[in-house]
Amino acid sequence: MSSIDQVGIRYRLKCTAVLSQMIYGYPRDYTLDLRLLKFLSSVPDADPYSTKWSLERCAQVIKETVKAREWQSSLPEPKLIADDKGDFDFVRLAFYLFGVRIQSIFYAFFLVLFIGVVVYILDYFKSPSRLILLLFFLLSLYITVFITNLTDQLQNLTDIRFFDVLSVVPLFHLMLVLLDRRSACIRSLRFALVQTLLMIFVYHVRSSSMWQLMCFFLLTGVISYRYWKESSSLDSESGLGRFRRTMIRCGWPAALMIMGVISLRVYQRTNYNPDYFTEGYPRHTFWHNAFMGFACHPQLAKEFQIFPISDMNIILAAERYLKDHQDRKRWAMLYGEFRIEHFRWGLYETVVRDMFIATCLKHPVQVLETYLKYKPKILVQQFLWAAGFLSPDIDSLYLYSHTLTPEGSRREKDLFYNPLRWEVLILIMTSLVIGYGDLRVHAREIISLAALTLCFSLIPGFFTYPVIHIIGLVFVTVATFFYVTLSGVIIAAIRPVHHFKKPSQKGSRNHVTV
Repeated sequence: MSSIDQVGIRYRLKCTAVLSQMIYGYPRDYTLDLRLLKFLSSVPDADPYSTKWSLERCAQVIKETVKAREWQSSLPEPKLIADDKGDFDFVRLAFYLFGVRIQSIFYAFFLVLFIGVVVYILDYFKSPSRLILLLFFLLSLYITVFITNLTDQLQNLTDIRFFDVLSVVPLFHLMLVLLDRRSACIRSLRFALVQTLLMIFVYHVRSSSMWQLMCFFLLTGVISYRYWKESSSLDSESGLGRFRRTMIRCGWPAALMIMGVISLRVYQRTNYNPDYFTEGYPRHTFWHNAFMGFACHPQLAKEFQIFPISDMNIILAAERYLKDHQDRKRWAMLYGEFRIEHFRWGLYETVVRDMFIATCLKHPVQVLETYLKYKPKILVQQFLWAAGFLSPDIDSLYLYSHTLTPEGSRREKDLFYNPLRWEVLILIMTSLVIGYGDLRVHAREIISLAALTLCFSLIPGFFTYPVIHIIGLVFVTVATFFYVTLSGVIIAAIRPVHHFKKPSQKGSRNHVTV
């Protein structure tokens, strides 16, 4: 967290927008007034794009200009944000709770994490195996902190690209509720509602966390199908009754989640600037990121001129596509008077979607190679580099134009991905000693949940490109799966010894009695 004061450009823009709403009273429509942004760019230490930007200085300047109205010389110019808009609310929450300072983002991040952890503990404090799953996740998060500062694209734990880590505990909790087939009692409803709200909030802030919703609904479907098959083997009346009870117990957590997603969509529709639904884009760009992933294939990257990977290279590739296909209408609307602050992201997404589909049809072999060969290779290289087994070759790591932490500084501060840190192993072995009995019974359950979470956490990285600042959460889920699997192996190794000792002790007692 040494770089908490060097908050990323995404947070700088959102901080500036929130300040203009809190201090000046600018409409809370998830935009930033370009007039204010232009004014701040002329003030030392207040320009969000400057490396010397200071939140305190920015707040001071906005307060001073409220009376002078120096930046209101023209009509409002709302800047539409192409990425997730929900982090406006996260920054606003942080400032309201902890004051207008960069550290507030850090505090708010851990507050959200803390709420999920506390609710989980309150529900499962009598289940050692499930508490061990939580412990392994927190230990995985701990070891991942060491590598969050390896590139300027991630910077620290609170970066928006790492935000979906906050809803992993709620995801674990709700999946366990599904496996338990609980009735919808008041206690269960309270806990599940809190975790559902946390997942929806994280999804609002970072739409790439959709993989967690997919994971949850898949498990709901699998469990429902399993019990439907079991009930069909019984006689029709008892089987139907059992199936209905099971569907109710599996369905109410899913119903909460569905209502949460629908409520979020209604909220966004009523609170986002209307231009997001006409000129802009109400969610994080989808096809733009998907096409960016083709840069991982050397042939496709060369053909479309999209290496090194950058947003602007994809935007320029879309322009070339429109020219090649003589699509003058869409070209004129997007690039006729090109201004990135007024870029029509919604229309642009349709162009990149057409590019993506055309590429899949024209180069099916290369597309398959991208997902089955090159992206897995890059993923492995990221882990090897983070662990210190691979030299920081910018090209092979696909971190071109990124600023990396020098190797000397890494060694000095021990900035390596190391799941076998001694303090972590001590806690793991202690937890196994305490919870051995319960973990022996439920080891398969928590291993399955960790494996399912790991598989789904890979989706964002494989959908775009699996470099460290995109797959930060994967480092956490891999470590969690490693720890639960290691525990399962240890238990499997101890079990034969345990069974061998039981008859031996019984035999010795019988011998003494005789």
